Amino acid sequence: MAAPHECEIDLDAYARLTVALARAGAGREAVLEAHGLDETRWQAIDDLWQQRLSEAVDAVSDEQPVPPFLEQYSYAMDRAQADEPEPMTLDRFVAATRIARAGGDVAKALERIGITMGDYLRANRHFMQRMAKDEELADRFQRALR
Repeated sequence: MAAPHECEIDLDAYARLTVALARAGAGREAVLEAHGLDETRWQAIDDLWQQRLSEAVDAVSDEQPVPPFLEQYSYAMDRAQADEPEPMTLDRFVAATRIARAGGDVAKALERIGITMGDYLRANRHFMQRMAKDEELADRFQRALR
């Protein structure tokens, strides 16, 4: 395993790579390779950042409910996810949302139309953030759900 000092990448790079790997599915190895990494090297990097996150969570107190590092991490992840392309069309998201609202085994129902639960959750986050800023999009979504 690589020593921690050999694994340093900045927080924004870590967040972008974490997001890319979460989206990669079976293409994980290709994403790592494109960044000059292999699974062992990535694990060392991830372990280091996860240790820092754990330490920050342990530092939560009444005096400091959100330690600076947790806030920085949150912003880095927001930036990394904001750079993602639209995960699916609005029409496809509407169809998936109808399925999710119907209840039952949502994952299986989504799978029947070719959407993974992970894809739906990413799309949900993407569209909810956009609709919070774009009233017209929010109205279009609500009308399409009817």
